[in-house]
Amino acid sequence: MIKLKDLLSEMIDMTIANPDMWKQEKLWKQYNKAVEVAGKTVFVILKKDKKKHYLWKAATPNFIRATDLEGKKWFTIKPKDVYQVVQLPHSGYKVPKGFKEGKLTETPGVFKKKTQTFMLFHINGEIDRIKSQIIHIDKASKAKGLAKNEKNEFGKLLKDLKVDLKKMTTRKKDVENYKVDEGKLKEGGKEIAKTILQQLGGNKFIAMTGAKHLGHTNKGLQMKIGRNSKGITHVIINLKASDTYEMEFIKLRGASRKVLKKVKGVYNDMLRKIFTKYTGMRTSL
Repeated sequence: MIKLKDLLSEMIDMTIANPDMWKQEKLWKQYNKAVEVAGKTVFVILKKDKKKHYLWKAATPNFIRATDLEGKKWFTIKPKDVYQVVQLPHSGYKVPKGFKEGKLTETPGVFKKKTQTFMLFHINGEIDRIKSQIIHIDKASKAKGLAKNEKNEFGKLLKDLKVDLKKMTTRKKDVENYKVDEGKLKEGGKEIAKTILQQLGGNKFIAMTGAKHLGHTNKGLQMKIGRNSKGITHVIINLKASDTYEMEFIKLRGASRKVLKKVKGVYNDMLRKIFTKYTGMRTSL
């Protein structure tokens, strides 16, 4: 016999396939909160391939951003293409073979910062869209020969748009003011990450490069760096089995993440030189 709570759970998961329900019930906010705040796993399954699972990262009323199960490849998905969304734990749901929760190696601070950047990207886009509409409607409302009822209609539209603009501006401030821990090494750091930082120059390196949001991966160090001529925003340095390092130079803009350069076989005395080569930033005076 099917229990009512299980049936309701399935109904909640399935409503995402209905575009009207998607916007009306704001389900995407529910799943964003689950991922961002509670750190829960949320799967996305598409209509075209119901056996394949994607990991929910964030969403807006118009699309979902998700990755593969390894968190390496990013995808933009339209709600109409979604068959089901499943939030773990889920009664009776068969989790993909080999998948384990908590696979992400990013520290909470780094993950929250990426989410913050993603949200600001789309909030700014919405603000620009509303401003453009206000300008267009304001111009149209001043055209000659308009009837009184037409002017009144334009007036109502302008009023509503200005309310929307105020809400989005407030939302932007809230997101901008959201505090992300910026300790030199979050969660205490791994010894390997501390060693890499020392080899780069420690506090002098941080001062010269504007490095922040430093965190540890399973095998190394990750950080955000200041503006530079190469357009690099983030650097990840991991220790390999060969006792050499692998360096990734990344450009992160909004929801787009691109590895511009990956250098393998780097010895510890080469770290600063390679860093300078691909960022254009000096690591010491």
